[in-house]
Amino acid sequence: IREYLGMLREEGEFDVLFPDLLFSMNIIPLSKPQKGVRQYGVDVAAVGNDEAGQHTLWLFVLKRGDLGRQDWNGSSPQNVRPSLDEIKDVYLRNHVATEHAGLPVKIVVATTGDFKQDFEQNRVGYEKTNTQFGLTYEFWNGDQVAALLEQHLLNEYALPSAARSQLRRALALVGEPDYDLEHFFVLLKSLLAWRLDEATGKVKSEKECLRALGTTNLTLSILCRWSDQEGNLRSAVIACERTLLWTWDEIRSNRLTENRGIVL
Repeated sequence: IREYLGMLREEGEFDVLFPDLLFSMNIIPLSKPQKGVRQYGVDVAAVGNDEAGQHTLWLFVLKRGDLGRQDWNGSSPQNVRPSLDEIKDVYLRNHVATEHAGLPVKIVVATTGDFKQDFEQNRVGYEKTNTQFGLTYEFWNGDQVAALLEQHLLNEYALPSAARSQLRRALALVGEPDYDLEHFFVLLKSLLAWRLDEATGKVKSEKECLRALGTTNLTLSILCRWSDQEGNLRSAVIACERTLLWTWDEIRSNRLTENRGIVL
């Protein structure tokens, strides 16, 4: 599962992908991460049902990489406790919309890495002290985020089981210098196999095309990050080149070059 986190390691990419993941979980973001804008500890605010089906206000704090004791408290943007305190002391008091004021609140710290043992000691103590009726805490490590990504986001983008198999094979072999990316190219062809409506001469569903493009971008990002981790950037360059050429050819052949929703 952790191969899907390869694309989330760089600064900004986790922040960009996370709202899409929430949408696929039927948790609707109210805000998105913004650099340089004070958000009082909250990176993403969202509304949706929790695992028990209760309508909930979700407040997410997003971090990258492993979190240890040095990441718990201090002045660094990576530190967790200052964000949690600011949410509790400022955001919940002054920045919750009226229509959400009566909802139970779930504060979630999500990271692409692991929570180290010395971090866990601080986390458990803070959670016990601050959990109360209508306010709970969750901590999602990289394994949980990766599992949610595979379960919800790839399903949302309609990646069939056969295509998932091709992706897994490509990731398993991408570190080999002589690997020709055959499995990734089979996957790419299946994603870009758009069909025209014979009556109108147009693609049947723009939504399907956008979903295919989103899936293509997601799978390419996964392959590139995995290729980087395996020390074989040659495969990443070839995959990017082929994806760009085939995607543009599909857009052009289906007369979608003037469709700004598709092209942009």
